[in-house]
Order: sequence, then C-alpha cells, then structure tokens
Amino acid sequence: ELAGGNFSLGEIYFTSKEYDLSLKFFLRALAYDKALNHQQHIGYDYHRIGSIYLVKEDFDQALENTQNAIDIFEQESAFHEMSRSHILMAKIYAKLGEQIKRFNHLKQAEHSVLKAPNDHQKSAVWFHLGQYYFDIKQYKQALQLVEKALPISTRLGLKSRQLDDNILLS
Repeated sequence: ELAGGNFSLGEIYFTSKEYDLSLKFFLRALAYDKALNHQQHIGYDYHRIGSIYLVKEDFDQALENTQNAIDIFEQESAFHEMSRSHILMAKIYAKLGEQIKRFNHLKQAEHSVLKAPNDHQKSAVWFHLGQYYFDIKQYKQALQLVEKALPISTRLGLKSRQLDDNILLS
C-alpha cells in the first residue's frame, strides 16, 4: 500500500511537471516494491524514473532505468509493459540522435505488443514508428503506419493521439 501511494503521488507530480518531487516519490515506491519483491511494480517504477530522467535530459540515468524496466518486464513476460518501455527507450535515443538504436527499440516494441495484443499500445507503437520514418524522410512508410494507428485511436477515443496522427498525416 505504501508503494502504491508513493507511485500515485509520483504520477501526480509528474503530471504537474514537478519532476524532482515526482522522482522522490517514485524512488520511494521503488524501495518499497523492492522490499516486497513485487517485480512488475519494480518495472513500473523504473519505467517512470526513466521517464523523469528523459524529461530532465539526464540520458545516462534515463537509459539505465528504462533498461532495468525492460529487463524486468522481459523476465516477467509482461509484453505490453515491455513494449511501453521500448518506446521510452526509443524516445531517449531519438533525443540522443541515435536513429538505429531508436529504430531497433521501436521494432522490439512492435514485436512485444504483438505477443500480447492491446489496441491502445499497437496504436502507440505504430504512431512512433511512423514518426521515426517521417523524421528520416521515408514518408510512404510513415503514412502506412500512421494510417494503421489512426483508426484505432479514433475507435478508442484517444483524442491527443488522434491529433498527433492527423498532424503527422498533414
């Protein structure tokens, strides 16, 4: 319960863009989850900590924590969560300008989500792959992927994703 409460506070502060406070609570959640040996929760903690370090542009910490999350999710066969963490890793590599590593993680995200299909996550993977192809000026591939993502985003009512998909299509 203490781990969950700290995780929730971390989410609230993250949403409020108070990243130092968010990090404090996610680190507390991580400590409690480690004491309880809740592996998937530890993975969630590492993922969110990696997200904070990405925003703070501490890329070494972002990479380390996100890789920790991927490793745990892989051990737990938590494919949906592994897909999310691979997308996060791709975002980190995009910021670092490492397109090959970005692409590799996006393909791993796609592979993971197909093992445990989830429409919301498939839409996210295809959007980010489309963004990758757009960024490297391979517009035909970008269009194909975003056209796969948009109907799912629309059906699920994911307004911000619909907007992102439509911006990429324009």
